[in-house]
Amino acid sequence: MIEVAKKAALEAGKEVMKYFDQKCTSNIKKDGSFVTEADLASEKIILKHLQDNFPTHSIMSEEAGFIDKSSEYCWYIDPIDGTHNFKYGYPTFGISLALAKDKNLILGLIYFPATDELLFAEKGKGAFLNDIKVSVSDRNLNNSVFLARIGRSRKKNNDCFKLLSNHVRDIRVYGASVYNIYCIATGKADLHVAGETKIYDDAASKVIIEEAGGKVTNLDGSKFNSDSNSVISSNAIFHDEIIEILKEVK
Repeated sequence: MIEVAKKAALEAGKEVMKYFDQKCTSNIKKDGSFVTEADLASEKIILKHLQDNFPTHSIMSEEAGFIDKSSEYCWYIDPIDGTHNFKYGYPTFGISLALAKDKNLILGLIYFPATDELLFAEKGKGAFLNDIKVSVSDRNLNNSVFLARIGRSRKKNNDCFKLLSNHVRDIRVYGASVYNIYCIATGKADLHVAGETKIYDDAASKVIIEEAGGKVTNLDGSKFNSDSNSVISSNAIFHDEIIEILKEVK
């Protein structure tokens, strides 16, 4: 399954780069976010790979929606996470795939076409960046780098930011869940929180970050799975402290 996911992501990434930093047709969705012709081209390639190889698996993809096959397996696809970064010419965007079995996430993969970096993990097998094993940091909360998710009409995310900003060393906002996952898994940052998110944005985080030695839960500390709509990802050292700090977020 991981080999099919790699092939799909690499082929989709090659197609996406044809549009990068060029004039690219885009539309604004109901939620105010962009969808570009590159998103749709990437999704088409990934869907073909998955449906050709696993025709009985269900799929949840950001643009195509839910393709229900009544299967114990379900793929979660974000054909370009960080579409706004992509549209404006920033390289911090990626293609995200994850696989759940009975709602438990067992595989995660992110490909960053602009830098040709492939981050992937299978449950119980470790996390790798271009075949080199990666691991989370060992920093404590006071010395941590916090990757925030803030923006208009995102009250829970903004509330999380306000509560955590005085507890950390530094704060970054990259505008892409995939890049946040990359930074946590490789030890470049230590904490990522989203009080509200879509599962296809963060599905890959569960396996990748935990296989790198970190921890991923819902905002209240409960198990993160394919039904989740919030996320805390950390190096695991101060995870329980974060849950306690965020208790008042409603």
